[in-house]
Amino acid sequence: MIANGTDIGAFIPTINFKVGNDRLNRFIKNAQEEVVRKILGSDLEQILEIPLNEGNSDTHAVLREKTKNAIYYTAFLNAIPMLDLQMSEAGFVVASNQAVSPASRERVDKLINGTALTKSEAFESLHQFLIDNSKTSLSQYASWRGTPQFAHLSGGYVISLREFNSCYIHGDDSIFGNAVTWDYWYDAIPKMNEALVTDIAEYISGEYITELLEKKRDAEPLLAIENGVDYHIGCAVVSAAHDMKDSMVKQAVLARKIMLRNISSFPTFRNSAAYDLPQLNIGDRDNAVANLL
Repeated sequence: MIANGTDIGAFIPTINFKVGNDRLNRFIKNAQEEVVRKILGSDLEQILEIPLNEGNSDTHAVLREKTKNAIYYTAFLNAIPMLDLQMSEAGFVVASNQAVSPASRERVDKLINGTALTKSEAFESLHQFLIDNSKTSLSQYASWRGTPQFAHLSGGYVISLREFNSCYIHGDDSIFGNAVTWDYWYDAIPKMNEALVTDIAEYISGEYITELLEKKRDAEPLLAIENGVDYHIGCAVVSAAHDMKDSMVKQAVLARKIMLRNISSFPTFRNSAAYDLPQLNIGDRDNAVANLL
């Protein structure tokens, strides 16, 4: 296993672990499976499971640390309801005796909420690290972009939580409040993908969305004029993730507006059926935003 519990205290220093690893092994194993399934992939899992030879430098030290951090916080979060959480003057203690007072329900609930947030931050950190270190064929983790994990993570168009949260404020659309967690973003991927291919494509064309998404997946630089289109499409899928249909349509129309004004830069869109979309077909519900065209 990548993480075996021997150094969990170094990753979660706010908790005093006084139980054997056998109490946590099942949770650590399940947590590793979750991290591998959602982000890492089997190839990188196998690399990180290769024992390090004493004296040799760890060429995957950063990836290993971020992966273990995600595993340990996931394991601890899932284990909290099953552990004997007690309080001491120094804080929480995970123990198997009654030497100190049991933690109150309120304190345990706060611990669960705080651990869930930290777990989400650990997932985001690992995910963003792999994105940033796989952008070219010479990048250390370039092959990660060919995994089923990356294909799924990029399926909602906005390929990271950082990109998702960057779409939160746009003019009068300051509607989303605080940034969401990685888990919220991950769970919204199917909804964003569905909106992309069934609703947003009506305005932008499925062919051009496919072309743009492949550029993003391959970390290819966009044309300067495409950056605005990319931003509005991203905000459209973010709106869809929040079930905000009107905002989604407005953002799609804003992207379309840029393309129509610079049509020579968008030949794929120009040759698609979406280019000839009559304003009437946008629908009575969308008349207000249709006037932007």
